[in-house]
Amino acid sequence: WNTNFRGRFYLHASKNIIPRLMSQFSFKRENLEAGAIVGTAEIKDVIKFETAEQFTSMKNKHLVNSEEWFKSGKTYGFVLENPKRLKKPVKINGSLNFFEVKI
Repeated sequence: WNTNFRGRFYLHASKNIIPRLMSQFSFKRENLEAGAIVGTAEIKDVIKFETAEQFTSMKNKHLVNSEEWFKSGKTYGFVLENPKRLKKPVKINGSLNFFEVKI
């Protein structure tokens, strides 16, 4: 999705685990938090991908399969900087898009 927001935000790890991606990146379920705020990062910019070629050309930045994720004219990517992991994850139910939390 697109957003005008720029700045620091919390990173929430979904409760929904995708087995194919776990395998693709050699993740082990027991090593991952789910359903919790796990860190913060800063959004510096948002890129609107106009073509599948443009999306694929930045694969080293997003690591997702173009055929599954690219939707012509509707695919956005956040440019993130300064990620920081929380020392202790905060269990909280997530929501789509940005949502308010009190930590």
